[in-house]
Amino acid sequence: MVNLDEMAEKYLVAVEKSKRENDPEWDGTTFTRGDMETCFVCGATDSELLQEGETGTFGQAVAALKRGFKVARQGWNGKGMWLWLKPEAMVKSEWCHDPALKEIADNNGGEIYAGGCICLKTAQNTIQSGWNPSQQDVLANDWVLVVK
Repeated sequence: MVNLDEMAEKYLVAVEKSKRENDPEWDGTTFTRGDMETCFVCGATDSELLQEGETGTFGQAVAALKRGFKVARQGWNGKGMWLWLKPEAMVKSEWCHDPALKEIADNNGGEIYAGGCICLKTAQNTIQSGWNPSQQDVLANDWVLVVK
């Protein structure tokens, strides 16, 4: 994982560039307290994000799901398993193949709200909607981004 100092340095370079572009008389060495706080706050926020090629926590994996990434555990035995976040949606009655869901939608004016959920693509190439983590999944530090 990228550490706070590395991320803050990245933001410091951006602040320095902005100062040079916006103030031709800037001496190249004077930074305000606000400049430095911005660098460290942005660096701290970004350093907590799960990065490609690195492992992280379950919390970082959930944050990555919310940002639209697929995630997996390195420790999972099955090949090709990964998670994604299915977004919330309004489901129209005519789309429903499940009789119970169709009845609920029909009784609700022809559509029904479906909340988002975490889904699992299994090693057997099936989909499990509403995946729930195990205790080991929650406490694991081997979560990775799935990049394809």
